[in-house]
Amino acid sequence: MPLISSNPTIVDGVEYPYFLVNLSISPYDPPRGASVALRLTPYRDLELGGIEAQPDYAKAVSILDVFEVAESDPAFEKAVVGIMNTLQEFITDKGL
Repeated sequence: MPLISSNPTIVDGVEYPYFLVNLSISPYDPPRGASVALRLTPYRDLELGGIEAQPDYAKAVSILDVFEVAESDPAFEKAVVGIMNTLQEFITDKGL
C-alpha cells in the first residue's frame, strides 16, 4: 500500500504522488524522553515496472520532544501512538 501525498511533488511536469518513508521513533512512554525523525521521499511508479524517486525533494520532519508537540498537535499524537501500538501488536504477535 503506497503512502499517497496530499500535495504531490511535480518535477519537470512529472507528478510524484507517493512517498518512500524512513521513520525513527524512540520509545513513547512518559516520563521518558521521546523523539521522531521522518523523511518522506517522493516517487512515482514507472510504466514498465519499478519506481523513480526524487530524493532532492524529500520532506524531513524532526521532533525532539514528542510530548511537548503532542500536547498542541492532536494529529501528531494520534500518529505516534497509532504507530507505536501497531508495532507493539506486531512484536507481540511474532513473539519478538
